[in-house]
Amino acid sequence: MTATSDRSSERDAVLADLHDMLAEAGRGDVVAFAAAHPQYRSEILAFATEWIALAPSTEDDAEDRAPPDIPSASVRAALERFWAKPLPPAADPFADLDFPAIERIVAECRIDIGILRKLEKRLIDALTVPGKLLAWLAWSLGSDIATLFSYLGGAPVSAGADYFAPGGPKTAAGKISFAEAVRTSQMSDDEKDFWLRSAGS
Repeated sequence: MTATSDRSSERDAVLADLHDMLAEAGRGDVVAFAAAHPQYRSEILAFATEWIALAPSTEDDAEDRAPPDIPSASVRAALERFWAKPLPPAADPFADLDFPAIERIVAECRIDIGILRKLEKRLIDALTVPGKLLAWLAWSLGSDIATLFSYLGGAPVSAGADYFAPGGPKTAAGKISFAEAVRTSQMSDDEKDFWLRSAGS
């Protein structure tokens, strides 16, 4: 057996363990599991995100969903396909968006342009973004969740760059939580409440 197939078998076993724990696991459990298996951290986080996004929603918001519902019967098949394929490169799914496309995406995903720009610049911690939004955003971008998550998990685009703010020049700091981005956004109170409930904040 080659080293590549050994790693693939070990990865599949780790992801199988993750699959078994996801029914009752929270964000902290997933982070701890990833820390316990650092060599598979990116696979674990992307897998967990895919699972969360594909799992049936417990909220009664069917009329508000942008993309079509994903039947719960497809969850295992989708995850099996995810296991079988390598993680995609962190290609920029936001590349070449024109203004009409941006307006369409913010409407479909129930966010504002400020949050979309923060996501595009990878200024929001991908682990704090609700799976629902990841699914909607991937659908609106014509991307897939694993590719989108891989991109959002990268270093901030503006890391280390100075920018001007009312208080004077600032240096871009680390990533913020999705809940923080929502609270400081220009969205209506109802939309903020919608996403803060989804983010568990």
